[in-house]
Amino acid sequence: LSRTAVTWPPSGGNQFSPTGVRLLRFHLSDPVQFLDPASLRLCFTITNNGTDALTFCAPPMALFTRVRTLINGTSVEDIQYHSKLVALDYAVFHTHERNVADLMEMPWAEETALPPLARRDIPGGASVRFSCQLLCGLANQPLYLWLKAAPLTFEFEMTPNPRDIFAPTTSATNTAGNYSPWGGATARNQDNFTLSDAVIRCDMLTIDNSLVEQYASHLLAGRPLSIPFTSFVNIYQVLPDRSTFTLQMMRALSRIKSIFWCFAPQVCQLAPPICPANVAITGLATGHQAADAAALSTAAQPATLVANDNMQWQLQIGGRCWPQMPCRGITESYYRLRSCLDQTQHGTFAITPNGYRTSQTYFGVDLEKAAVGSAGASFTGLSTRGGEALVLIVNNLSATTTAAGQFPQVIFAFVHADLILNVTASGAEVLE
Repeated sequence: LSRTAVTWPPSGGNQFSPTGVRLLRFHLSDPVQFLDPASLRLCFTITNNGTDALTFCAPPMALFTRVRTLINGTSVEDIQYHSKLVALDYAVFHTHERNVADLMEMPWAEETALPPLARRDIPGGASVRFSCQLLCGLANQPLYLWLKAAPLTFEFEMTPNPRDIFAPTTSATNTAGNYSPWGGATARNQDNFTLSDAVIRCDMLTIDNSLVEQYASHLLAGRPLSIPFTSFVNIYQVLPDRSTFTLQMMRALSRIKSIFWCFAPQVCQLAPPICPANVAITGLATGHQAADAAALSTAAQPATLVANDNMQWQLQIGGRCWPQMPCRGITESYYRLRSCLDQTQHGTFAITPNGYRTSQTYFGVDLEKAAVGSAGASFTGLSTRGGEALVLIVNNLSATTTAAGQFPQVIFAFVHADLILNVTASGAEVLE
């Protein structure tokens, strides 16, 4: 019958910082209206209280290391290592054109013709307003949410370490080929900022009373309102300092769609992925990233790239392996990632070939029987409810030049799964 744009303030105060209050909590409830999840936005202002400029390393939602969604006190989603998921979403799941369009809502970077985007500074004493889309699964599914039956609570936990989003170097070092979010010659204060005026904005819908009564009768009869959605279970592990290893990731899920992972040179949650095939990339020791297209054309690959491109990986679940024969080399890994995203025939993502070979090396494998696409279907993923372990087998991992070890030091894995939320008269439950 009507649509209304509403604003929800946080519970408690509205001044947050890495060294002060770090938890933002929003409670969304309404006795009549339905929420349109596609309209959900978290809006906030970042104020630089110091004199040094703050340079973004990632979209502003990377400020939050953990995001929880609750319904009637029941945890529906708990996204750990949210900062790293933001980096994956920005690089892999969006096209460069989509990232450029998002800059009108999230002005954390400047538009460039080719990825990556040129980072933007917040000058000393300045404030910038952001409007950010939520990455949680309930905010990215098409069904309206009846807040009377399913009142929502969102919790956003700010990072205690601003290095997860702001570069610790001065603008003078932010030049082509030398952009270093995690190192550099000149340090500066990254803690002296505040996040304020945080609100959640969304659209609320009023529907006919007769339809509301049908929903109420459905719930009172003991039947659930089922909402299918997808979400991520994120895993972090420290790697052994050797070229061959096996990692076990225990997670019981009924429908695993796909698994993504990346290696990183250090523990920082936004440390860039690194290509295990590269040996002598300039600046790899401190996690440098190319800052613009000019750097991509001048950053020549080392002569040992082809000779050392012998890395092999394979994912084993129970007695089966994906792929059946180990995936070998950076080119096949790129193909597997594209196939996992259903991108081989449909569109692109915001990673250039040179970027993939140097600083944005993500891996992925599809576990669905009928991959989602023009002829695919949801809920055809693999089940691990029988106790099967996810085992990643890596061989011939080339050495890097990281300062703390000879090989990549950590791995982040992202398990993408289909879930079902059942809303009942007495509460809610998630079927994994």
